Amino acid sequence: MNLAETAELLALAAAYDGRTVTATDVHAWHALLQGTDPGQGKAAVGAHYSRHTWRLMPAHVLQLVAEARSVPPLLSDAWEYPPGVVGDPAAEKAHRATRGLSW
Repeated sequence: MNLAETAELLALAAAYDGRTVTATDVHAWHALLQGTDPGQGKAAVGAHYSRHTWRLMPAHVLQLVAEARSVPPLLSDAWEYPPGVVGDPAAEKAHRATRGLSW
């Protein structure tokens, strides 16, 4: 996330909580969020304000982004077999195992 993207993230937060964003705020937040994907950062803002009424801080963004990255793939993804696997019980079982499914 660059400075302009950090400013956009803070502007989004301001739309929810009415904060005034200064250049100092942008630089301070950027120092903590510079390795964060901008799309994930904005998603974290929305996730935060959809659950909480308190003011968002950089730690909230970092925590929500980390949580989003640790979510396992959807179970429906396990049903997507590559060509040649369907109909071969051993290949289907091996494919499920690569998805962390033991059945």
